[in-house]
Amino acid sequence: PSRRYAVGLPQGYLLGIGSNIDPQRNALRIVDCLRQRFGEIVLSGFHETAPVGMDSDHRFINFCAFAQTSLDTGACKEACIAIEVELGRDRTHPFRKTRDRAADIDLLTFIDVHGHQVQLELIADYLFQPAAEIVAILPPRRAIIAARGCVRTFT
Repeated sequence: PSRRYAVGLPQGYLLGIGSNIDPQRNALRIVDCLRQRFGEIVLSGFHETAPVGMDSDHRFINFCAFAQTSLDTGACKEACIAIEVELGRDRTHPFRKTRDRAADIDLLTFIDVHGHQVQLELIADYLFQPAAEIVAILPPRRAIIAARGCVRTFT
């Protein structure tokens, strides 16, 4: 996917995204759904990671996106859940957090690019690199931080 090098974006959310069911196909479907809902988005690279906190043989593709929006946190989360459900995730299943899934979209933080500092140290290892990539291209610019953990970056 192409990346938009953002300058002067108002506000929005840093989203942590993953898929481990047909992840190459579903990652692109997630991007399409996010673009339909939020318009132009900023994307990190796609990173292949091992499952964390679950027993699965299926590796994830994880990435982050910055979605410019004035939605409050609850409404943005509802929009992301709707995308997950549209792509086949059963949000009612009691083990939904530990099952394989086509789409998982989490709100990592609200970003006000005119001053909000993203605390990357609070972000899970498997999303650290993609989050750092997004933060590095949003004003004020920051250096990209090296990956942590066992990740394979797709270029």
